[in-house]
Amino acid sequence: MKKILNDTLFITACILLFALITASPASELVWSPINPNFVGGNYWNGSWLLSQAQAQNSHIRQTASYQEEDLISEFEDNLNRELLDRLATKILDEAFGEDTDVPLADGTYSVGGNTIVIDTSGSQINIEITNGGSSTTITVPYY
Repeated sequence: MKKILNDTLFITACILLFALITASPASELVWSPINPNFVGGNYWNGSWLLSQAQAQNSHIRQTASYQEEDLISEFEDNLNRELLDRLATKILDEAFGEDTDVPLADGTYSVGGNTIVIDTSGSQINIEITNGGSSTTITVPYY
């Protein structure tokens, strides 16, 4: 008798649970854009989004007088970058066996306060870059 009562209670509980699950109300999830720039976005959110973006902005606006740089120093920086770029290209061309009009010359180069010593003797290219008290040595093998 106890077994029948337990089975009946279990079946009744399952039927009630199933009835509650199937009868529960549900609706679609509807997404709508917040940003007013998107089609369908609420244009009343524009000022709120702008104020949130300005509050999170950590960049400091630089004035025009701060950004002005001496043309001579700007020219010197551009020239140093171009020289370093060409030197790097020449080293890589030499290391990978590219045919160049002018081969890489051993020697010492001074560019922007840095001293670069290049030695192509042996089976590799040795480059030593000295900036004040620090020194870096780069070894590039021939391929």
